[in-house]
Amino acid sequence: MTAQLSSFGSARRRLSRLLAIALAVAAANFALVAAAAAQQTGKRVALVIGNSEYSYLPKLKNPTNDVREVIAVLRSAQFEVIHGQDLTRIQFEELAKTFLRSVENADVSLIYYSGHGVHVGDNNYLIPVDARLSTPYDVEIEAIRVDNIYNYIRDKSRMQLIFLDACRDNPFRAEQYWIADRLQRAAGNQGLARPASTASAVRVAPDSGSLIAFSTEPGKVAYDGSGDLSYYTQAFVRRALTPNLELRQMLTQVRRDVLTATNGQQRPWENSSLVDDFFMLPLPGLPSTTPVHRLVVTSGSRAAPVDLPAPRSPSGAPLTVTFDRLPDQGRLLVDGRPVEAGRPIPVARLGRLAFDAAAAPVGNVELLTYTVTDPWRQASQGAIAVTIAAAPEAQRSGGGREPARPAPRHPQAHAYLAGLQRHAPEATIGVGPVSLRLAEARLPADAAALAVTFDEVPATGMLRAGERVIETGSTLPLGELASLSFEPQIGSQGRPQAIRLALDTGDRRTTVGFSARPVVHPCDAAAAEPFDLQGVAAGRLPNEIDPPAALRACNEAVRQFPQIARFEHQLGRAHLAARAVEEGWRHIERAAERGHVRSLYQMGYLYRLGVGRPASDATAVEMFRRGAERGDPYGIYDYGKALFHGRGIAQNVSSGLDMMLRAADMGHTYAMNELGYIFVSGAGMPADAERGLRFYQAGVERQDIYSLNNVGLAYLRGTGVARDLKKAMDYFSRAAAGGHPYAPTNIGRLYRDGAGVARNEALAATWLERGAERGDYWGAYDRGLLALQGSGRLRNPVDAGYYFALATALNRPGVGDPDNNARRLLQGLSEEDKRKVEQRLVRQLRGADAATPDASLDDRLVALARRGWEQRNPRIDLF
Repeated sequence: MTAQLSSFGSARRRLSRLLAIALAVAAANFALVAAAAAQQTGKRVALVIGNSEYSYLPKLKNPTNDVREVIAVLRSAQFEVIHGQDLTRIQFEELAKTFLRSVENADVSLIYYSGHGVHVGDNNYLIPVDARLSTPYDVEIEAIRVDNIYNYIRDKSRMQLIFLDACRDNPFRAEQYWIADRLQRAAGNQGLARPASTASAVRVAPDSGSLIAFSTEPGKVAYDGSGDLSYYTQAFVRRALTPNLELRQMLTQVRRDVLTATNGQQRPWENSSLVDDFFMLPLPGLPSTTPVHRLVVTSGSRAAPVDLPAPRSPSGAPLTVTFDRLPDQGRLLVDGRPVEAGRPIPVARLGRLAFDAAAAPVGNVELLTYTVTDPWRQASQGAIAVTIAAAPEAQRSGGGREPARPAPRHPQAHAYLAGLQRHAPEATIGVGPVSLRLAEARLPADAAALAVTFDEVPATGMLRAGERVIETGSTLPLGELASLSFEPQIGSQGRPQAIRLALDTGDRRTTVGFSARPVVHPCDAAAAEPFDLQGVAAGRLPNEIDPPAALRACNEAVRQFPQIARFEHQLGRAHLAARAVEEGWRHIERAAERGHVRSLYQMGYLYRLGVGRPASDATAVEMFRRGAERGDPYGIYDYGKALFHGRGIAQNVSSGLDMMLRAADMGHTYAMNELGYIFVSGAGMPADAERGLRFYQAGVERQDIYSLNNVGLAYLRGTGVARDLKKAMDYFSRAAAGGHPYAPTNIGRLYRDGAGVARNEALAATWLERGAERGDYWGAYDRGLLALQGSGRLRNPVDAGYYFALATALNRPGVGDPDNNARRLLQGLSEEDKRKVEQRLVRQLRGADAATPDASLDDRLVALARRGWEQRNPRIDLF
């Protein structure tokens, strides 16, 4: 007995010395973990596009394969990836909008493009799969100008990285192309051009830096590759995830790889103004683990659970455990088999660790040591101190009973996880990370520390636990699941994002899945601005807003998310739609002060119309200029238009044209229509009806009602196309169905004149009335003429007076009648007929104040007509 006690005491002393060493190592590990855990990658957003299946240009073998590999690399580097392949011009444009909406306040914005690319003049263009490049008008209409995207992301993100594997060959099918006001030669152009500058933005954010990488030198051709990937992409994906490799060093290695693979024929090249180092994959902190886990095992036990708390990586990366020291007496088991020294065990299987003490004497102590390793071979050490204790008396004597079956391990943990199966949280798009609202796990400490493994994470958006990004294979203590949040990707509404978790405690494995549902906030659905790059929805035109619904939704949004300026702006739009002009101004001014760029344009628009403030072209243009400098397509268009025509600012045709082309390149149909008008009419530029018609047709492809009407007018007049009245009617009908204010009048005139259709005055009257109700002076004027000069029941002087009064009320400079013939014809009607018109107008006001003191009868009719029309049509863009 004395010898046994002496041996036990010796073992305890040896264990104490080993524990002291283990604790010292663990303390050093913890210091390193704490320092590294503070380093975060920040917000990273990437746009990845691969175009292979060209309809009219040479097809390419590798780009769609390229992007698949690049997407995987960037997701591993914690980028939110927006991606597409084989995109048409419009699809490219829409995906780019999603990307631009996502880069607001990003630390890093990245573009990776693989496909055809060209340079014309000093500009680089990316080529969608439906491009033809067969006429001089095709580059500005069909291609995507790189600078336009780059200029926007430079203003919105701290660092910009662009990778262009886009110099495959020369796809030109014409010798020269229009670029702004010049025809540029394309013959002999190969590859892409050196960018003019990566540091000349209108306004550069503090600490910004840019890098543009090309798969080959400027003016040279890159090769598609002999395998599934291009030479450049193959080298990029091989090198990008090298831990702690600075970007420029990584690209040097890529250049070396490509030169080797192409026997020196292709030399990748970069242009950089980076002022900070960048690592695709910065090393996370060291894994952390329990310094010493103490375990008491009953003598004779054959599979006592070890219950080792799961080690963790600061990044949530998957870990493995390797045992360096195994027991001298007894065995360590995993899945019932002996653990081998030096053989890695995934952390997810630690719940299956058990200790076999069948051959271990009572009082024996063991110190098992292990190493925790992350995917980057960073390691931390831990230990398990095992003490063999005597079995209770009843267990030793047996009592003639069968041994009790072991109780289930951690039943509360499994029950908690299983309960998540019914969870279906909504995640509002565009408000930042949204808590998944998982119930807090009220579990014992040992159960809360159990490792849950993420078998599946959302395909889009970012799943986080605190500041850590969660990836497939990441682990998280069960007790921290309530910290999970999800930031859905813009444009992902209607696509539930699956999350699947697993818990393994050795005796049992529970797998559970649920989905986060990205949703658009009702305020965004009701009152978002079209083409708002700080917005998240397609948007509504002013006349499409339902004021009561929009006011309810946006008041609630401002209450829920007071920090988000776009909701303030949209609440302002809702008030304007409800004709509460001063309230609208108040909210829009507040949104502008808080950084919502479209609010600048909205204020400029109201100043131009004189709504709620005295009309001022100069103030309007200043607002447009400020919006343009911050990348708003509407601001770019209207400021460019003002410069081109010299309205409210000194005329600069060249700069104005360039800005409107920039807005059109971004997909802004207002700019397409203005450019179409300029080239068709020769307003400020030499007339080129074919070029103008191409811009109109680009708008038609985007279902723009103004473009549809303009193409209808081209067919009506034979401008740039053969005259075709049936096609004119088709385009006018499509425009009218979409709400165009002037298309109904064009249809009414066709019926009135029997042009391309059978003459029908009744149908003409119906369409002209529709145009008048939409605010078209000419619709009201022509309907008045029909009542004055028509035949049968349509001839009615009171109707004539009603529509001449309405036309006079609707007449506006630039779109109406400078001679105001409607007022002249109104004056010519008898006083008796005009009194009847007055009675009709008063009845229409539905209780509103109809008094117009000290005004002539004609003036009263015009005022009443305007008041009634405004009451029926509460849209600020028409009155």
